Amino acid sequence: MLIIAVAVVYFIYFTVYSNLNSSEDTIVDLVGKIESGDLIIEHNGGENLGLETKALITIGGREVEFIVGDYLDNSAKVDNKWNIGEEVIYPSSEFSDIEELMIDIKSVVDIETNSMVLYGLIQPGNIIPYEGKGAIWLFDEGIGSIAYDSSGNNNHGTIIDGKYSSSTSVLNTSLYFDGVNDYVLVENSFSLTMTEEITIEAWMKPSQDILLSEIELDANFGYNPRILHIYDEIYAVVYQGFDVGGGDGYLKTFEIDINGDINETEIDELIFGNGDPSELESKIIHINGNIYGIVYKNKNDEATLKTIEILSNGTIDDTIIDSFILDTNDPNEEPDIIHVSDDIFAVTYKDKNFAKLHTVQISPNGVINGTIDKVTFDNAWCEDSELIHVNGDIFAIAYIKNPNQVTVRTVEILSDGTITSVPANYIDELIIENDGTDDPNIIHVIGSVYAVIYSVDNSNSGDIATFVIENNGMISNNIIDSFRFEENKCDDPNIIHHGDDVYLVAYTSNLPHVGYVISLHIQPDGNITDSISPYYIYSEDQGYEPQMIHIDGNVYAIVYRGWSPHTGHLGTINPYKLDDPINNGIVKSGVFSIYSNATRIFGTINDAILSNPISSGWMHVVLTYDGMEIKLYLDGVLANSTPKPGTLNTNSNDIRLGYLYHGYIDEVYIYENSLSNSEILDIYNKY
Repeated sequence: MLIIAVAVVYFIYFTVYSNLNSSEDTIVDLVGKIESGDLIIEHNGGENLGLETKALITIGGREVEFIVGDYLDNSAKVDNKWNIGEEVIYPSSEFSDIEELMIDIKSVVDIETNSMVLYGLIQPGNIIPYEGKGAIWLFDEGIGSIAYDSSGNNNHGTIIDGKYSSSTSVLNTSLYFDGVNDYVLVENSFSLTMTEEITIEAWMKPSQDILLSEIELDANFGYNPRILHIYDEIYAVVYQGFDVGGGDGYLKTFEIDINGDINETEIDELIFGNGDPSELESKIIHINGNIYGIVYKNKNDEATLKTIEILSNGTIDDTIIDSFILDTNDPNEEPDIIHVSDDIFAVTYKDKNFAKLHTVQISPNGVINGTIDKVTFDNAWCEDSELIHVNGDIFAIAYIKNPNQVTVRTVEILSDGTITSVPANYIDELIIENDGTDDPNIIHVIGSVYAVIYSVDNSNSGDIATFVIENNGMISNNIIDSFRFEENKCDDPNIIHHGDDVYLVAYTSNLPHVGYVISLHIQPDGNITDSISPYYIYSEDQGYEPQMIHIDGNVYAIVYRGWSPHTGHLGTINPYKLDDPINNGIVKSGVFSIYSNATRIFGTINDAILSNPISSGWMHVVLTYDGMEIKLYLDGVLANSTPKPGTLNTNSNDIRLGYLYHGYIDEVYIYENSLSNSEILDIYNKY
């Protein structure tokens, strides 16, 4: 093990040992000291080291890197070894008062065994002032809540929830940011206000995993989970569990805070129905106050509605309030429920041969007063029906009709629950896709524009289409736009609005059943931008039947089940503004930023954005601006550029490091000049 003792008064230090992919350890004692204005590292015992041993040191905040063989006496190099008693003397003539400066022996690396010792040395001395505006944040403190500026300009930052990492870093330690509420806040200052030129540099390692927290709903069985917000931080999940003798309908409540942390202990549990091992396909809806309704198919394949009470603290009353059989013409499958008006609710489902629409009255105390109206809205076979409100008394139903067509039909349900009698019991119809489809999910975009997302079994793909439903229920015969967002395989797509024109889609793709989240852009006129965000993973090997719900900010909850075993899962994810890099990462809002997600880096100056694809792992990202051109560098090489005559915006905004960024950041530099290509390559090659 390498050990350095530093013989300078008032030094406070600690030593951390690591081995760089080597099967051997190096056992040696080294002593660092200052004598006659020079830095001396003396071999004081243990194994001999090679002349190619490297040392990396900062003196007064400036990095110095050298090969020990270059600073040994010629007589000491005869045997090509650095031996006991021999001194490496690094001349420090360029530092006038070296005893007054901070000295940090960062690493001494034995090349032969690839062994490295890392140091955090703190001397109560000065840092050489950086010559000009700017800042240097090395993130080498390892502890505490202050990220010190090593430039001498005193732009120290306050670490807000970021976590140090020594196992994943470029040098010494880095900071890890969770993409939710972690960042380093640096107050605005004169030395961070550039107008003519600037360079922003950092090492970044973004995370692809967007899962924040996860628990098992049920270790044995968790088919068709569905989630509903109850009150404040309380959420309810229904799913099909499994017990001895058959499938059970489970209702469980959980606590999820606004940061996505899930309390691992469920609040309460209720088994609301005993079924056979087939899917119960339950849905949950709020009725009134503490009263909720659940529709599902029971053990006799009958469409069933039950009401229960869930208190605002998540406690579930053990007694079912009421139960009602909607249809006995089995098999009744895949029910969905929607609120119509006051105490009127509508349910769709598939019975033995037909597509049914059923209205019922449920009083505020949960008593079900029976059927108001029931119609067959399609005489053909029906699967995966889903209801959505359009306008007034007009509702739309998206479903799969025989033979495997994605279909949307509109119906009129009056406020008293009467389903108006029109030819074939529907107003209008649009067949969106004929090619062996499954799992439609409908969403309102804006105005009269709607979208349906679905899987295509015959081509193993995932598609989305937009179309118009007028307020009177008439559907345009023409699809506005369509887009294939997944070419390989897509099961159970679920879509949710993220903000502005951005929509999140969760689905399961190819083996081993990876659960993905992507974002799509749907414009107000229904046109779909023919590009998607990076693929973000919520499950590496299972992710069936996902459903997302918004928690707070960029945090969402997601429920899904596994492939084998069919374990039910409740997780939280943070897509962290997948397509809005301007105010993320290392950022002075409105002026500059560098940012990365799992597949691209971004650099922004004022309102201009540059980007470039990346691979996984650590990367060196540099953004420069010289008043004429913006340049973005990746690993020492120019990756993208654009003309931009002018000056940098100026404002009083603070700088944030790691804001809405998920991953690791290390060695952040800001300069008041634009570095050249060769200077940037030299910096990259030092690491």
